[in-house]
Amino acid sequence: MKKQLYLICMFSLIVLFLAGCKKNNEPSVKDGNVEPKITINYSTQSLTKEDLINYNSNLLASSNVEDFKKFSLTINFQGTGNMKNPDISIPLLNKIINSLDKKRYIGGNASTLNEENKTVAEVVQVIYTKDLPVEKLKKKLKENPVIINWETKDGEKKEKKYNLSEYLKYNN
Repeated sequence: MKKQLYLICMFSLIVLFLAGCKKNNEPSVKDGNVEPKITINYSTQSLTKEDLINYNSNLLASSNVEDFKKFSLTINFQGTGNMKNPDISIPLLNKIINSLDKKRYIGGNASTLNEENKTVAEVVQVIYTKDLPVEKLKKKLKENPVIINWETKDGEKKEKKYNLSEYLKYNN
C-alpha cells in the first residue's frame, strides 16, 4: 500500500513538473507582435569579362575588368505572415554611388519576393570602382538608411532603420 501511494505521488509530481515546463508565455511570430527576423548582406564580388560585357560591351575597350565590381544587397525580412503591410524602403544606391565623385553606376537590377511568412529584397549593381572613395561611400550610406516598416496584428506601427555601411563587405 505504501509502495502504491509512493508511486502515485511520484507520478503526480512528474506530471506537474512536465506541465509547468511546457508553459510558454512568450509571444510567437504567429501572434504578430514579435519583432521580425531581419538579415542583411551587402558585399562586393569581382566580375569576369563576360559579366561586364553583359552590362556594357564598350567598357572593356577603355578599362580593365578589375576596375569594376558587382555590389549585391540582400535583405531577408522573416516573420511577416501575420503582420500587416510589411515594407522595405531601400535608398537609391545608384544615385548615392554616382554622387561620390563621378559617374560610377554601370547597370544592375532589383527584385522583391513576397511569400507567406517572408519578404526578400535583392539589389545587384555593377560599379566602376577604380579609385573608389570607400570611406566617402560609407558616410553616404550612413546618411541614407534602409527603412523597414510594418504593423503588428494589434495595429501598432513599427519601424527599424539599418545603416548599410555597417553591412558593406568591400573586397579590394
